[in-house]
Amino acid sequence: MIPVISANKRAKRGRIYNFTQADGALAGFEYTNSAWTVASNKALSTPTLGAELFLNGTFAADTNWTKGTGWTIGSGVATHAAGTAATISQNIATANKWYRLEWDATITASTFCALYGNAVNLGKTISTTGTGLVSARHTLLTGLGYRALTTTSAGSIDNASAKEITISDMMATISGLKNSANISASVTIGQDTPAGVVGWLDSYTSPANYIVCFHNGENLTLLKVVAGAITQLINTAATYVAGAAITLKGTRSGSNLLLNAFYNGAQVGTQQTVSDAGIVSNTRHGIFSSTSLNTFSNFTVR
Repeated sequence: MIPVISANKRAKRGRIYNFTQADGALAGFEYTNSAWTVASNKALSTPTLGAELFLNGTFAADTNWTKGTGWTIGSGVATHAAGTAATISQNIATANKWYRLEWDATITASTFCALYGNAVNLGKTISTTGTGLVSARHTLLTGLGYRALTTTSAGSIDNASAKEITISDMMATISGLKNSANISASVTIGQDTPAGVVGWLDSYTSPANYIVCFHNGENLTLLKVVAGAITQLINTAATYVAGAAITLKGTRSGSNLLLNAFYNGAQVGTQQTVSDAGIVSNTRHGIFSSTSLNTFSNFTVR
């Protein structure tokens, strides 16, 4: 069954996909590993995860982890005492790949966050006791772990998990659309787990060149990916609103692609110029999500 396209109107409004279909596989889009489905007229992705990467994620022994000042391992948990902002990590990651981190936290003071390389706060901070989950791209270095964000941060981490996310499973796209296109999706984000739109994609099975724009509950981020290498074009705070639209307007100008990003109707950042030959002529656009906690109520191409 093909998703409803607003009475199949294509002229002024373009194509509007409302995901009004029976629960099950998402129809009308290209994607890998049966990752995308529809539930209650909302599209969502459950990307394939790799094997567990953390060794000794239950902190059963004082091994495997590189501990910064104030971190200790004992009694089955990793504990940070107030005094110094510091990290606990393992060098297990690869730049330009995506990972999902999970943990159980007991927070007694201040805040913590998930650690991806040299990035220390890719989502909302961990400030309350409970279970956490964050998905993000790895940037530099090889460390994955957790960071006590302030000198007063005190608490413990247990049941740490790190798994690579299959990038192709994060995308559901439509081929043969316009090169100059405005693409938009209304997104509800689950928990520090990026979701948004992807465009100018070369291949949905082996994505190597594309543009992706997503919100992670805190910032709107625009990335350019060329031969698998990521360049961040925009990363700006934008107040999260459940169901708000993430819009990427792309206009071909000669050999360049001019991009403007919007969230909830307001432009975020400045216009970006992309001139990479592997991107600018592509006509495959769609939606992007790092976890099944995120849902989409529509996708529009104009």
